[in-house]
Amino acid sequence: MKFKAAFLVIAVLGMTYTSFAQSVTFGPRVGVNLAAQKAVGGDNKDERKDINETLKYNAGIQAGAVVNVAVNDLFSFQPELLFSQKGFKVKESEGGDSFELVRKASYLEVPVLAKFTFGTETLTGFSTMGPYAGYWMGGNESMKVNSTEMSEDIDFDEDDYNRLDVGASFGVGMAYKLGTGALNLDVRYNFGLSDVNKYDSNGRDGDPKISNRVFGISLAYLFGAN
Repeated sequence: MKFKAAFLVIAVLGMTYTSFAQSVTFGPRVGVNLAAQKAVGGDNKDERKDINETLKYNAGIQAGAVVNVAVNDLFSFQPELLFSQKGFKVKESEGGDSFELVRKASYLEVPVLAKFTFGTETLTGFSTMGPYAGYWMGGNESMKVNSTEMSEDIDFDEDDYNRLDVGASFGVGMAYKLGTGALNLDVRYNFGLSDVNKYDSNGRDGDPKISNRVFGISLAYLFGAN
């Protein structure tokens, strides 16, 4: 009887492990970002408008790892660990003079997404939504005035920047079963809620808040897809 009971426990644990293993997929993600910073709030509407017209989208990269934990055929949780480049571009010209400033800010980012899937076994569509948190690790600013170029690293000791970025992520995509896994095409919009600047106890004094905005398109290959 003891032997039968032990055998039954082992069998149940084995089936549980197999079921769990089949519900978890993982793999790499790589893609590109179009990032800018946007002004919101503040007392001066003209200032806010000028900032938003000046700060343009600039290209960066994203890369990292994905884990997807399926609850059922329709719903899953998807935490990720990503390197993500954000920032902005300013480009102006007047007369014969030109000016360009590009900031590339490197973030370590952790989105935790709810994923809703629909479709066939071979081809599925999905939507994602959820919060993300990022840490500004470093980056640089490059400037070009006419034909003169210069670049410098971002100095957090010298400038009052907020290195924590939190926000919301929304996306859609599709997955195609390929080999032992699935190839995922993902399009997202990250809406930053944090201010990239730090302020003293007096607050912003009516200045607008400057937050990250990122469009991203990426490919991920998730191993172990059913």
